[in-house]
Amino acid sequence: MSGDGSPIFLGVNSQNIKKEGIRIASIDWIHDFAPKLGLGEYFIVEIPRGKETIRKAWDYVEKAEECNRQWDTKGVYANCREVGYLLTKVTNQKFENKPAIKKWKRAIDKVEYLTSMNLHTENITEEVPKGEISIGRPETEHVLIVTKALIKYAEELLQEKN
Repeated sequence: MSGDGSPIFLGVNSQNIKKEGIRIASIDWIHDFAPKLGLGEYFIVEIPRGKETIRKAWDYVEKAEECNRQWDTKGVYANCREVGYLLTKVTNQKFENKPAIKKWKRAIDKVEYLTSMNLHTENITEEVPKGEISIGRPETEHVLIVTKALIKYAEELLQEKN
């Protein structure tokens, strides 16, 4: 009855195959594997890290991420705020009296307002509706994402010909 004339109709074997050095492309991991494994969905933003100024900004982001791992929300906000100061200094030098400075000022004004939230919660507490303000993981993740996007924007803006 078996396919090869033996008395065994159905047999099950188990084999473990070890393969060293398997690499999965990040695009495949993010779009194919992670969602099927229940790890959520992700979005990716390419951020250049070439110039010295941008490298300094990334140093602040790394400090902010370390503060985030240690639940130091004020440290996250302070380091992200320093990124804004650094990038503003560089863009002001490059775009002095040029139209591109208007674009930068609009972007940085919003980020400066955002990054001041955890440093001045007493001012926010008094706003209507009144109540205590607490800063947690969602807020620190938000400010980190916005800061990284600001670095990307600054890099692209600095490469424009004006």
